[in-house]
Amino acid sequence: MQRSVRHRRKSERDRLGIFLLLSAVLIGGVLFGVSKYIQSNRPALDSTTMCPVSGLSGLTVLLVDTTDPLTALQEADLRNHLEQIKETLPKYSAVDVYTVSQLKDGLLKPLGERVCNPGDGRDASVLTSNPRMIKDKWNQRFSQPLDALFTKMLATSSAPESPIFESIQSIAVTAFGSLPDSTTTRKLIVVSDMLQNVPEYSQYKQLGSFEDLRRTQYYRRISADLRGVEVELYYLRRENGLQGTKHIEFWQQYFKDSGATLVHVVALQG
Repeated sequence: MQRSVRHRRKSERDRLGIFLLLSAVLIGGVLFGVSKYIQSNRPALDSTTMCPVSGLSGLTVLLVDTTDPLTALQEADLRNHLEQIKETLPKYSAVDVYTVSQLKDGLLKPLGERVCNPGDGRDASVLTSNPRMIKDKWNQRFSQPLDALFTKMLATSSAPESPIFESIQSIAVTAFGSLPDSTTTRKLIVVSDMLQNVPEYSQYKQLGSFEDLRRTQYYRRISADLRGVEVELYYLRRENGLQGTKHIEFWQQYFKDSGATLVHVVALQG
């Protein structure tokens, strides 16, 4: 009788062990399948830029006007905004960095290599991936290179002219104009006092109306195609009495005429 009870208990333990083993194998197989499915649906990334080989999902172009130096407080406030831009950039979106400067051959060159956000692991599961490894890659391949571009951008020396129209037009062609239709998010962030200053047109002399400018041959030469682009403006205030509501309205009309939408204006502190 005792032998029969022991045999029955041993059989139950054996069945339980087999059940647990099969359950572990099944769960492992499911997790492996889910992991392979997730990996197969991730886009292939360029090894240098971390951008999807198949095309960008979004592009943010940062244009900073350092033709007049920023105050220490303006630079500190701008760095806070730059950090927020970096932290909130959508996954698989890219950042290009430019500074307002005199154009060579009519084209503005980016300060460095385009960088893309490969994802920082916040949406990754510990069951199917390694969030810490993903975060490390985000730091090394996106965050640090972008910080280096920001530092280089803010170190750009001042200049006697501020060709803002010309710089935006060049970006419209070289950055946004080359994007495929699949790039649905297009954003231009301009950090500037927005005081155009070239021999052909200077807002330091007087702030004329946009309609007056629009009728000139000069405007026909420097007008930009920014259709589908959302614009954010970080406004650098100057102690010259040339800025204000009418000045912002001038640029709002300019961006509207270019096909873009001015969605956000922030006056940097300082």
